Amino acid sequence: MIFKDTAKSIYKSIRSSLRDVYWDAQGLRIPIPSGVQLTGTILFLCKGNICRSPFAEVYAQQFCKTEDVTFLSAGIEVSKSNAPPQTAIEAARSFDVRLENHHSRPLTIQMMKQADAVFVMEVAQLTRLKKDYPTETGKIFPLALFQASGAVSPKGYEKYNIADPYGRTLDTFIRCYQRIIHCIETIPTSGKQIG
Repeated sequence: MIFKDTAKSIYKSIRSSLRDVYWDAQGLRIPIPSGVQLTGTILFLCKGNICRSPFAEVYAQQFCKTEDVTFLSAGIEVSKSNAPPQTAIEAARSFDVRLENHHSRPLTIQMMKQADAVFVMEVAQLTRLKKDYPTETGKIFPLALFQASGAVSPKGYEKYNIADPYGRTLDTFIRCYQRIIHCIETIPTSGKQIG
């Protein structure tokens, strides 16, 4: 049993290291965003719109405290309206973000056209959107590339992606939400650098 657990741990470590090497190389093709501001209509996207993007939407609304910016969120793979899992609600509450009344929304072409900037949680979502909405590619950015000064700078996969916490522990959700907060607070708002 001990040997099996050790082998499993070594396998996970090697897999994680290889994934990071891949992303360090892959990341060279992902341009660092510039000239992005939290102005106009901002759209946050994730897979199902029940964990990451709704948290980003509500947190950004509270952080900006302005009527000049409209924040929306949606999911790329939403087939029916779902509420966030209880773990997501509890984790969000620890940051004074309320998700109890949220229900997932599917991404629409109108949302993409209306948005001045679109922030995705994963590079795979960026790739998909660039293919599905080729006329909107200039305004789609990985949220993970905005990192607050003073925060621990992630490497490899984590540098370019904010992993989906769905089905994970409360601590995983909290770490995910902290990362989203660090990134949102680094995006300039109304021409002024925050963070």
